[in-house]
Amino acid sequence: MPVYPYQCDECGRFFDRKLPISQADAKQICPNCQGSAHRVFQAPSIIFKGGGFYVTDHRKTSGIAKDQ
Repeated sequence: MPVYPYQCDECGRFFDRKLPISQADAKQICPNCQGSAHRVFQAPSIIFKGGGFYVTDHRKTSGIAKDQ
C-alpha cells in the first residue's frame, strides 16, 4: 500500500498514512489534535539510471551540411 502525506486543518501538523488507493482522497483525522486533515500533493521523485540519456535525447549532428 502507498504512503500518503496529510496536513491538519486545525494545528497544521504534517503526518503520513499508509492507505489503499481507493481511500487516499478521504479526509483523515489528525493524530495530534483530532482535527480534520487534507491530503498534500507532492512532486514525484525521478531517478535516471543507466547510460545513454544524453546520447539519445540530445544527439549531435554529424557535422555534414546538407545542400538544399
